[in-house]
Amino acid sequence: MLKKDKLNCFQDLQRAATFYYLNPKGNTHNIFLSHALAILKGIKDKKAQECKVKLEFLQKKLREARDEDKKKLADEILTTGLLLKS
Repeated sequence: MLKKDKLNCFQDLQRAATFYYLNPKGNTHNIFLSHALAILKGIKDKKAQECKVKLEFLQKKLREARDEDKKKLADEILTTGLLLKS
């Protein structure tokens, strides 16, 4: 179950990064980020908790971001997902 939860979280983060890059003013990326955070709250290992803290920080940065930052923030979301998956 743990591996499946991490995979679902990774896929949500992929979707969040894609939707944020395509439409940073939209709300879809927030839905996927929130779902990924909910999954991470159920996983109790150290790596998942570190990713959860990073994602909460990224969520705050997304609210304040400018359009010039969208590529960097989308990359950070994907990187966090890859770190979780590995």
